[in-house]
Amino acid sequence: MNDKVVDPWDAADQANEETAKSGFSSEIWGQVNIQAWDCALVKGTGKVPFDPSQHKRKSVAIDLFIYPILEMNLEFPVERHFVDFEPAWYKLTKQSAHDIGITHVRELQDKFVKISLIETGDTYEKNGKTVKKTTPKFLLVFPDQSACVNSYMNSEVDAGGLSWEDPNKAKIAEPKINGDSPEKQVAVKYLKPFIAGAVNQSKVNGNIDIDKFRSVLAPMLATQSLLNKYFTVDSPEVVDLLTEAMK
Repeated sequence: MNDKVVDPWDAADQANEETAKSGFSSEIWGQVNIQAWDCALVKGTGKVPFDPSQHKRKSVAIDLFIYPILEMNLEFPVERHFVDFEPAWYKLTKQSAHDIGITHVRELQDKFVKISLIETGDTYEKNGKTVKKTTPKFLLVFPDQSACVNSYMNSEVDAGGLSWEDPNKAKIAEPKINGDSPEKQVAVKYLKPFIAGAVNQSKVNGNIDIDKFRSVLAPMLATQSLLNKYFTVDSPEVVDLLTEAMK
């Protein structure tokens, strides 16, 4: 036990990035949503749904979301996006799932888990500063939500209403858009590349064939549980994105 008395005025004056990191835990208790889909990496665009008529190389995109339990009072999910050849995925995140008894990553879907955010060893530049990249490490998987909540309530972690976009920076909560849940807001973002892919596959003589677009998009949505939970080919969000693409 550390009995050292620290003057709060001194602590306030000496606060820096390192002391900020030491005051919070990177542990999160929550529910998993994971998506895997065939993609192509397009220069200047990033990941788009793989189309064999346009793309030579196919990769697999993995989109991982951990939705914190309500008791943590966090506004946003932990969100990471991988491709299958990234070491952060296959050496760290995927391996940690196997280490706690998950035999196939598909089994993670909808599971309640405890994770921590660990450094990958890589960095990136943001606002003129070098930031250490992090990735989720699975620590525990729970049989149900109650067990997950009980684990959190018996821990010493107090999230304090902060969002762990990464362990080094807490993001100020933004208002929900049109009352949508954080999960649906993520789903809308996730929907966009699928709309773009369906549009590209539905062009006839440079124009979008609406019937073809619907027939291409429908099976895409059917394979993605996060998307088909909220959207069909007739959803307003789909219509809006299609209308934007046709301009």
